[in-house]
Amino acid sequence: MMKKLLFLLLTLCAVASTAQSKYSPSAQQLLNKQTSNVQRMKADGEEHYIHATLQVSDAKALEQYGIIVGTQVGNLATALVPASMFGQLDEIAEISYIDAGNTSRLLLDAALPHIGYDQLLASTYTPEPYLGKGVIVGIVDLGFQWDHAAFRNADGSTRIIAAWNQNDKSGTPPEPYSYGSLYDTEEEILNGQTEAVETHATHVTGIAAGSSYPDMPYGGVAREASLILVEAQHAGGSSMYDEGIADGVNFIFDYAERLGMPCVINLSIGNVLGPHDGTSPFDQMCDSLQGPGRLIVGAMGNSGDEYYHLGYDFDEEHTEFHTGLTGIPILDAWSEEPVYIDLEFYHGHTDTVLDATGWMPLDSLYETTLNYFQREITVTATSQLSPFNNKYNTQIVVSGIKNIGNCYFAMKVKGEKGRLDMWTNAPASVFTTHGFDGWLHGDTLMTLNETGGPGKRITSVGAYTTDDSKLCIRGNNYTTGYEINAVSPFSSLGHTADGRIKPDIIAPGSLITSSYNKKLVGNMFNTTTNEFVFHNDTTYYGLSSGTSMAAPIVTGTYAIWLQAKPDMTPEEAKEILKLTAIKDEYTTHTESAGHGKVNLYGGLCHIFDNSNIATPDIENNVQLYPTIGNGQFTLYSNGAEYPTQIHIYNATGMLVKAFDVTTKHAPLQVDIPANHKGIYYIQVTTNNGQYTHKYVNR
Repeated sequence: MMKKLLFLLLTLCAVASTAQSKYSPSAQQLLNKQTSNVQRMKADGEEHYIHATLQVSDAKALEQYGIIVGTQVGNLATALVPASMFGQLDEIAEISYIDAGNTSRLLLDAALPHIGYDQLLASTYTPEPYLGKGVIVGIVDLGFQWDHAAFRNADGSTRIIAAWNQNDKSGTPPEPYSYGSLYDTEEEILNGQTEAVETHATHVTGIAAGSSYPDMPYGGVAREASLILVEAQHAGGSSMYDEGIADGVNFIFDYAERLGMPCVINLSIGNVLGPHDGTSPFDQMCDSLQGPGRLIVGAMGNSGDEYYHLGYDFDEEHTEFHTGLTGIPILDAWSEEPVYIDLEFYHGHTDTVLDATGWMPLDSLYETTLNYFQREITVTATSQLSPFNNKYNTQIVVSGIKNIGNCYFAMKVKGEKGRLDMWTNAPASVFTTHGFDGWLHGDTLMTLNETGGPGKRITSVGAYTTDDSKLCIRGNNYTTGYEINAVSPFSSLGHTADGRIKPDIIAPGSLITSSYNKKLVGNMFNTTTNEFVFHNDTTYYGLSSGTSMAAPIVTGTYAIWLQAKPDMTPEEAKEILKLTAIKDEYTTHTESAGHGKVNLYGGLCHIFDNSNIATPDIENNVQLYPTIGNGQFTLYSNGAEYPTQIHIYNATGMLVKAFDVTTKHAPLQVDIPANHKGIYYIQVTTNNGQYTHKYVNR
């Protein structure tokens, strides 16, 4: 009885305390860090700013506080907040929620024939080559080599329309932003340099839209598209501020709109912490920024083989569980009702508890220490009821130590009812039993990354393997051991926390050859495959694997589709992906393969064949839809006229199937017999006439 009363008391305290705070748990953690940095900031005499996303009723009113507003979408806005006043944001009436401290990291040929690219180049189906001409491909990333041959025309001129280096203070930032430098002349772009010692952005851009020349065979997908590139603001290492990424997305879309060009943006970036249901401020902003001719493609993440998710359903009989953690953990939990956590620190040899936090109270920020022999480990815990999904977001951060030897962490978690989903900072930490009976192990479901994964309108891309071995410059044979045509083991799994299918689609993502940043070639020589001389300068190509490589294949695909249908919406693009996706023995599970493998050529033909994607027009009273697929199609009729007989002929005129239609109800699904690819003619006899349709079986 006392235990029950204690839990109820903790619950009441949590509801009271979390309701008062405007800071998200990650913002509270950042605020705690900022307190210790105040003296250093004052000492250097320079004003420091913190990247934040604010829910605000009047963004204009923030100017009086020295807050610099960037991207505004509805009541959400990115902002640069003076560090000296970050702790007073909750006193500003116009601000109702503060999110900060979130960063995303980078997610790391022969692939193109698998998406129908050879058919695209050889096709007489389209009136002209469709390679993305008149479309903008935007990339927000780290590690561009602006002057790489992959981003230039044969005469040496650049295909980059504009580039925003968010880390460069030497030039003028684009309006309305107050940081970075804009490059929008050819001279500036070809002579500009980025600071990041990375090749990720260069490789990703080359896949999506790299140029192709006779002596350089590694062209990308949308080879004639124009480029707008954003070098995102560093947050340390290979991480970027989410606010800078959102600003980059908005900048690209605005620039494309001023030019009157459709645009698709690639985000091969992500982080493992967040609600995983599309309700994060970043996901909401990206969803709102998309629309006709404005698409975003994201990478699912590379955590498909990491046990960093754990889910649990509390009820009267199940109010507590135990689990272990590897490494030094950061925990991000999302629950329908309040939960409480006791973090324990174990001796690795004796499997005994060295120290524990006890049941931590969920006030605005709780901090305690654990003893590790002669040292102290800092543990901070905080919780907040999210205004976006009405779930309790509890974060626990372990810091103050870099190595715990053979020791390990574990935790007890309790709650009264409702669903709990929680994630760790994989790959640094995952859930495990540590060999204890009754403890819970993590799973690989819902391992999709935030930023590129759970958004409702973003197209999220997983990876499958098209090549498992390639020869590099040094003569070494780089191999993976992955199964050809299967979903790559690293590809993160869905579904979303709110039950939607993710990934939307999968694309080649293992051992993809693309452009390399020459700054990194020395460090990555073992994966460099080719070097060419282009306008008296050596340019490099090399290997990378990851959903980062799969996403730009779909980005390039969308650019080609936008050339055919410039006003295509995110919903229409996803429907085309779904209807024309390649299905095989490896695409039976939606949590790993989504709707199947991307089919660039099939989708393009589908666009030409169907002016209305969601609900096809009924022409001549009877319509076949789609006209390209994997042996299945649907006959639609207008109601007054309906099919009575179906005859199916192959390209030689041989009758391969005939049957009577016994129902007047439309629509009617029809299967092509056998698995033979090619052209079929569908003769439909109705109660009022006869129609013939062509169907291409892929």
